[in-house]
Amino acid sequence: MIKASQWLTALFVGCSLLWFDHAMAQVSINPQQYDLALSKGMLKFNEGQYQEAMLLFRQALDAKPSDPDASYYLGQTLIRTKRYQEAETLFRTAVEGDPASGRAKLGLAMAQYHQEKYQEALDHLNAAQTQLPNDPLVYYFQGLTYIRLGAYEKADAPLSKAIQLSPDLMSEGRYQRGVAQYGLGRYEEAATEFEAAIAAEPASDLAQAARIYLMNIREGSQGTERRRLDPTQPQVPIPTATQKRWNLSFSVSPQFDTNVVILPLGVQPPGGSTGISQKSDYRTVFTVRGEYRALQTDQWTIGTSYGFYQSFHSTLSGFDVQDHTPSVYVQHRYGRFQSRVDYLFDYVTVGRDPFLVSHALRPVFSVREGDNWFTQLQLGYQNKDFKSDRFALNSTRDGKNWLVGVSQFYHFAENAGIARVGYIFDTDRTGGGSPSVALVASNADWDYTGHRFTTGLRVPPVYTWTPDFTFDYYRQNYDNPNFFSAGGRTVRHDDIYIATAGVSRPITQHLFLGLQYSYTRDKSNLQLFNYERMVYSLTLSGNF
Repeated sequence: MIKASQWLTALFVGCSLLWFDHAMAQVSINPQQYDLALSKGMLKFNEGQYQEAMLLFRQALDAKPSDPDASYYLGQTLIRTKRYQEAETLFRTAVEGDPASGRAKLGLAMAQYHQEKYQEALDHLNAAQTQLPNDPLVYYFQGLTYIRLGAYEKADAPLSKAIQLSPDLMSEGRYQRGVAQYGLGRYEEAATEFEAAIAAEPASDLAQAARIYLMNIREGSQGTERRRLDPTQPQVPIPTATQKRWNLSFSVSPQFDTNVVILPLGVQPPGGSTGISQKSDYRTVFTVRGEYRALQTDQWTIGTSYGFYQSFHSTLSGFDVQDHTPSVYVQHRYGRFQSRVDYLFDYVTVGRDPFLVSHALRPVFSVREGDNWFTQLQLGYQNKDFKSDRFALNSTRDGKNWLVGVSQFYHFAENAGIARVGYIFDTDRTGGGSPSVALVASNADWDYTGHRFTTGLRVPPVYTWTPDFTFDYYRQNYDNPNFFSAGGRTVRHDDIYIATAGVSRPITQHLFLGLQYSYTRDKSNLQLFNYERMVYSLTLSGNF
């Protein structure tokens, strides 16, 4: 016989089960409410209308409690409305309900990151990476967290991975990579990243913050005391107009030259007793260069510069060279592309006598294919007016030079190393005609076409010294028989080999010391122009 209490218990349990079945039925029989609320919430979320999105995601959760999609987007909305503690609670509950959910761990880490719980955030990001190996936000926040923890050396790899997975993170990723490099004291590498962030989104607040770092880096590189910027804190945007508009550099270089034959810019005097000295000498070389940028924006730069070169020989004072080079230029940058056009005026004296007056136009176009590669195309036109004051027959070389070249650059070892390879074609047109026999010295002696193959390598510093190596091969094919050949019947051609090796290191923030060895071998089929030359240099330089 059933007791009354047993009846009451059975009745209570039965009613409870009926209520539970009814509640579940209410959820399952109204999927339209969930779908509509979630889709409308996603639309508002993507439009940045987070308050409306929050209400819609809550409605979706009411229709389908504990739904992972609605929970995730509600949590992300809470983060964007700075309700970090509520977001952390929501995501923690989601992780406890489904420990294998990478999205829940990512959301939890993001909420913790914004509350400065960096170590906890990093632990959850590392766990989320297992479930979400291709989610760019995992790697992006890993990079951010390493920066906030001061582990700058660990930030670059995840930030690079985030950029690779999502090009939309280019601006933010490059900026944060710059912050990490800045924290490590690698200011040149940091400047490259900040410039890339600005180029990606020039009008953004992030670009303005990048300009603060750039200005500080430039001030430090010019000898001004660098402000102490905290890489873990955002910077207040400042106007572009406050960027430094001028640069000044100089160098002093004692040198020993085993064969004083070559002038600056590779201009060689003609043959004869005064042309090829075949003598060695000591000299001191001074250079100064100043630049002022009248217009300087993210896309456009208009500037002017002036360069000065002076050499003083110990014995061969007749070969003292003075060179004045004023110029103006216009530069335009658009994303990965950059174009620049320079006009240069050149006035050269040798032994205090006029030697060369020239006007040149040099367009250069550059494109960056990625973080490490870029290509440069250069064109050139130069009108050369040689003077015979110092060297007899020098004016017969008057002419026009045309040039086109392409170079490929590769940066490696976190931009501390650079490899370069290139090809340049140039030709001098002196208007000398095409005589079959060179009876007199004339413009015809100097018409040529040239093919130059260039290579260069800068490796990362070794014990604070940065090594540099270059090697060029230059083939010059002259058009006509040369007056200086036997009988004036031999057409000249030269194979020129140029190799340099050097090391440099900073002494202070704006002073540098360098050592260099240069070797030139001109294998000309005319003995008068056949020579070998070595130059040893010790250089002190400065940048302001």
